[in-house]
Amino acid sequence: MRFITATERVGALAQANSALMMPRKSVLKVMGDKGLTKYLISYTKAGVVKARPFHAHIGQAEVVIDDVFNGYLAGQLSLDQAMSLGKQRAEALGA
Repeated sequence: MRFITATERVGALAQANSALMMPRKSVLKVMGDKGLTKYLISYTKAGVVKARPFHAHIGQAEVVIDDVFNGYLAGQLSLDQAMSLGKQRAEALGA
C-alpha cells in the first residue's frame, strides 16, 4: 500500500493506469493539464473535490450499500424503501 500511495510514485502510476488517477497534488503535477486532469484541477480549485469521510466500519457499510442497491436493482425494494432502509442500516452501524 505504501508503494502505490507514495508521493514520488503516484503520478507515474496514474499515467500507466487511469484507475489510479486521483486529485492529489502529486498526481495532478505529473499529469499536467491533459485529458480529464484539467477538469480535476478545476474542480479541486473550486472546492468541489473533497476528502471522503472515513467510516470506522467501512466493511459493514459497504455490505449495507451492496444489499440495499441489489434489492433495488432486483425490484425487491422501491427507491424510497431502499433509501430509507439504507439510511437506517447505516445509522445502526454508528460512527
